[in-house]
Amino acid sequence: MANQNSPTDDELLSLAFSLHANPGAYALLIGAGASFSSGIPVAWDVLLDLCRKAAAADGEDIGEEAPDTWWQRTRFQEPTYSLVLERLAKTAALRQALLEGYFEVSDADREAGIKQPTAAHRGIARLVAFGSVKVIITLNFDRLVEQALRAAGIEPTVITHPSEIDGMRPLHQLDCVVIHLHGDYKNPDSMLNTENELGSYAPATKRLLRRILEDYGVLIAGWSAKHDKGLREAIQGWHTNIARYPLVWIDPHDLGEEASALLDHKRGTLLKSTADDALGKLAEAVTSLRSRNAVHPLSVPVAVATAKRELSGRPVAVAVHDTLAIAFADLHKHPDFKYDNSRDAEEVGGYLKILERIEESTKLPAALTATLAYWGDASTDRWWRGELERFSYRTQGGGDTALLEVRRVSGLWLFYAAGVSAVLAGRWQLLADIFSTWVPSRTSYDGTRQSLAKFYDPGAIYKAPQHASAFFETLQPVLMEATSVGAEALDEAWQTFELLRYTMHVLEGEKFSDLCTDYWNASNTLEQAQKTYDVANARNDGGDLTQLQAARHEAWQEVGRLMGQIVRQTYYEPVHVLTADTHTQDRGWVVPLATKLGDELRVLRDTHDFIANGLWDESAPFVVALDAVSAGLGILGRELAYGQLPAGGGVVPSTMWLDTRDTMYERGPRTLPV
Repeated sequence: MANQNSPTDDELLSLAFSLHANPGAYALLIGAGASFSSGIPVAWDVLLDLCRKAAAADGEDIGEEAPDTWWQRTRFQEPTYSLVLERLAKTAALRQALLEGYFEVSDADREAGIKQPTAAHRGIARLVAFGSVKVIITLNFDRLVEQALRAAGIEPTVITHPSEIDGMRPLHQLDCVVIHLHGDYKNPDSMLNTENELGSYAPATKRLLRRILEDYGVLIAGWSAKHDKGLREAIQGWHTNIARYPLVWIDPHDLGEEASALLDHKRGTLLKSTADDALGKLAEAVTSLRSRNAVHPLSVPVAVATAKRELSGRPVAVAVHDTLAIAFADLHKHPDFKYDNSRDAEEVGGYLKILERIEESTKLPAALTATLAYWGDASTDRWWRGELERFSYRTQGGGDTALLEVRRVSGLWLFYAAGVSAVLAGRWQLLADIFSTWVPSRTSYDGTRQSLAKFYDPGAIYKAPQHASAFFETLQPVLMEATSVGAEALDEAWQTFELLRYTMHVLEGEKFSDLCTDYWNASNTLEQAQKTYDVANARNDGGDLTQLQAARHEAWQEVGRLMGQIVRQTYYEPVHVLTADTHTQDRGWVVPLATKLGDELRVLRDTHDFIANGLWDESAPFVVALDAVSAGLGILGRELAYGQLPAGGGVVPSTMWLDTRDTMYERGPRTLPV
């Protein structure tokens, strides 16, 4: 059954995105409901009033009898505009003058604010001005649409009679066309209203209607579908592109039997709203989207759900591949990648607005990448792996460095989308492959290369600290949609990804191998010095332990010195990681999750998933590098914590999120591994 729930802002937003992303793809079909608030009578009421006038002209008082029933009783025929008007006015000029009283605005009408374009008509005019709608089919005899369009500086092509159709230009060549499918009051011979008249259309009208229904989506507002059999049958038989452009019906009430059957048959959506409210809001939403150059956020859950369904049901999900390829192709052509100087950037809102638009446009490909990294396999990894490298290159030419490198923001999103999703899925070999992809160095122009693990660092990629600090919060909902995990699971996976990324930095350090050997040797020396001291102290024979204490302290200092050198094998940025003070001399500030992972590695050693599944070839150096990362990020956490103190002093926080400078409790509950 069609969706006939009350409309949500999301449904209107979804329609706005469709109009924005597919300009000119929808034709608008409006009925009496679009003109209702203007005060102009509906067509049937006009015909009934004409019948009353005809009875009065015959000198009859019809009393309580329905005017159309009186006509049929006395004339033995169904009342039509042509018949009734001919009875009341003998010439075309007189007939037109008679109808103008119903539709033309008088001074009194103008003072009362009636018979003028409504919010719906003004919304239509704005949508036409944006290019979102170019074809308007109106079932009303009034010309309020044309008035609203002309007030907006738009001169439409107007079709009021089948004889005008064959001479018109092709639809795609017209900026705007208004088709009076039932005629208009300026041309009484064109007016259709009775069920017999609306049972079928002239051949030229049928051809035009078929062309529209086959080539365009249909957005209906204010049409009951009760009497217009010909139009119902046309939509049912010719509107065949519902997969691309679903049928949308705007009406404030539950639809009648005929409209409901048609909507269900076309698997359309009912938006319960007045034409004034819905079309006005659509115009406002499209205005906002145009200013942001936004990509539909609702397309993310739709695309992700489709990808999951494809991946679960087919050996090769060709549709997912094609969708992803199109998303990447569109992203590579993003207009904000072309700017290279501050003057051009300021004309489009400045660097921060450029970042916002790029982030918005990257959401869809990032969501699909995350979906494939989590739910896919080696055969689907190749669909997106190469894009991590392609987006690492900056725009060619000279100019503002931040603008030339802004495409790397998209690469950063894709890198984290793939990496965090791989962590969630336990795809450690994939994560190793991602980390070990080598690209030209971000800061060097001499051919030096570096791994993606070091290349894609939020603090270095973003030239705006506020965007770097908000990176996790911005990408988080996209990854939750793609992987179907909760906030806490994603939070831990993100921290794990950061720890492993920095661990790779350290492992790749030029001096790490030698330092690691020296560190092990120093650790063994410290362990032996501690044992010697413990044995002597246990004898409790009153001997002098000073020399043993000095040897132990010297060994402890050497271990600390070497760990400090290992820590300095890389630099540390305020990424999304929780640090905490252990309140011990040996460890100080650390990353609790790193402590947990390190303890697991020390117990499981080479059987740990990280090692057994290809993230690194052995556990011992991995543990040393992970300890160094914990210490390095811990130092940063301590500095940020002390930096939070007010001028007069106070209590130093014992936890600190590096990206937001919040404590664990300020940010909200998160699992603190122990």
